[in-house]
Amino acid sequence: MTHLKTTFLAGLALLLTTISMTASAQDVASRIEAALAHPDRDPADAARDESRKPVQVIDFIGIESGMTVLDAFSSSGWYAEVLAAAVGPNGKVIAQNSSRFAERVAPAQALKVARYPNIMTITAENADGYGVDGQADAAWTALNLHDNANANRDNGLLFLGALYDSLKPGGVLAVIDHEGSLGMDNQALHRIDVGTAIGLIEEAGFVVEAQAYMLNNPADDHTLHQRELERNTDRFVLRARKPAM
Repeated sequence: MTHLKTTFLAGLALLLTTISMTASAQDVASRIEAALAHPDRDPADAARDESRKPVQVIDFIGIESGMTVLDAFSSSGWYAEVLAAAVGPNGKVIAQNSSRFAERVAPAQALKVARYPNIMTITAENADGYGVDGQADAAWTALNLHDNANANRDNGLLFLGALYDSLKPGGVLAVIDHEGSLGMDNQALHRIDVGTAIGLIEEAGFVVEAQAYMLNNPADDHTLHQRELERNTDRFVLRARKPAM
């Protein structure tokens, strides 16, 4: 009888945990959907929503309420806004840009910060880190690993190393990029093949946990510049993790 009771209690605890996790994921999804529907959003941002599938991607990466997320090379902040909605008012998004782009994107970022004051914008370079060493629960880099790594592998490792340093032990890394094929001029096409990306991520110290395929585009044969496809390329989504101490 004692064994049955222990088994029942363990099962009940697992069920309650699952229900709680499901409810939390639903909260995250609801906040994202509300953010996407906001009437003040830039139409150019709204035009990207369908192809980027933010609810599915954020669920795959495991972004949760209350997290602190570093959005590296945030640009005008499409992902920063979605992440800010996902983590909720008790979370924080650190939207980083280099000095080369910060002034150009500042007006668009300001509109997003006005809607989501939990976005903090920073200007920092790879070599300097991001000033958040060991503070982030998650780091996010979308559509820019190729720019950092194709011309210079060491620069790619420097970029990923700064992301690694930003994370708490056990923190998660999201890498999304335009997928390229080996043998193509991926630097000119602004792409990177997934095997090269995984190799760099692992060399930087991360453990790659999983790849998702919801952003695949079978119509993209990897031979065109991403702008020729209006950014609706075949894209890989990788989830990696900084090892826990």
